[in-house]
Amino acid sequence: MLLWKDKWIAHKTLQELFPHLYALESRKTCFISEMREGGVFKWEWKSTPNSDPANQELVDLNLILCDYNFLQEHDKFRCKLNPDGEYTLKALRRLVDSKITNIGGEPFIWLQIVPTKVSSFVWRMKQGRILVAVELSKRGVQTDSRIYKLCNIGEESADHLLMSCAFASEVIKRTLNQCGIRQVQFTKVKELLDFGARWGN
Repeated sequence: MLLWKDKWIAHKTLQELFPHLYALESRKTCFISEMREGGVFKWEWKSTPNSDPANQELVDLNLILCDYNFLQEHDKFRCKLNPDGEYTLKALRRLVDSKITNIGGEPFIWLQIVPTKVSSFVWRMKQGRILVAVELSKRGVQTDSRIYKLCNIGEESADHLLMSCAFASEVIKRTLNQCGIRQVQFTKVKELLDFGARWGN
């Protein structure tokens, strides 16, 4: 743990609490363990603190350090995601699911059995970030036409491209039939995702 830059003794760093001493410190990124020898701090100032503010800070710092109970163990990082301070992928996944993948107030569940590329595509699709002509035009990107060229019927939107286009509808129909699921007609991406979330429940 860094002596000056980490919050280990108060709600602020020592750098913030004692700015005059920090300016005189020659090793600004030193670890606590590097500065203690035999339970005593060995300061390495660029110049001896001789101003009134610096001297007062030195007195205050020594008082704080004298009252602090240092553990006899090596410095180590603590993960804030777990109460015990240990880092786990499960804790990170929990954070990602709660912070990043909560879309429109609904959690997005990542399943290990689904290939990452597929999950990522569906995630972007749910957020309306598939780069089709309609979305590109919203971002000021000019395209030759907004008509979907495969069918030449509807606009090239995510809903039409993936749901309501005759080609997409046929793919969905055959997939549902192959899986033994009753046929449902979808016109929007959200309808398919909502159906998938409810299916089996």
